[in-house]
Amino acid sequence: MAGNNHDDALLRQALLDVAGAGACVVPWAPQRDVLRHRAVGCFLTHSGWNSTAEGVAEGVPMVCWPFFADQQINSRLVGAVWGNRVDMKDACERGVVERSVKEAMESGEIRRSARRLAEQVKRDTGDGGSSALEFERLVGFIRELSKGLQREQWRSGGASVCRGEARERGRGGGGVSRGLSRHARRGLAAHE
Repeated sequence: MAGNNHDDALLRQALLDVAGAGACVVPWAPQRDVLRHRAVGCFLTHSGWNSTAEGVAEGVPMVCWPFFADQQINSRLVGAVWGNRVDMKDACERGVVERSVKEAMESGEIRRSARRLAEQVKRDTGDGGSSALEFERLVGFIRELSKGLQREQWRSGGASVCRGEARERGRGGGGVSRGLSRHARRGLAAHE
């Protein structure tokens, strides 16, 4: 367990160094609020999808330090496709971290790419944007599917509740439609 004691000592020293620089360490912070703050120069991230999406949405250059699962592919996507990150790959050395953060903060190309991508995300997710329209289409599809399933259940004799009592189609002198108003019966017939 000597490694743990060494790690604990490094952490204690890092916290003292940070506190001495006028910064603070907290157990939790609202990541999106932090990322949108003008003082943020770059985002050192493990590249999990939520963190990646939040960094992209806020237009912050990223330093990706993936560990496992989707993080590897997210990191490659951020760099190779979107061009707004520095990838540390598997490096865990102070010098590599320092160079990567410096590059992300000083690269005008990475910063411009991050801003362009954030602007595109805002357009796509805003009113009339492609993502917003596709989401509306999905909701419409689900609603239509739900209506179709309800009609099919009605046709196949599924149970329903009419006027406070359960009735089944074909029983009780008229089934489901007996408990419906004349207008509701017309509406059901129009959908068949």
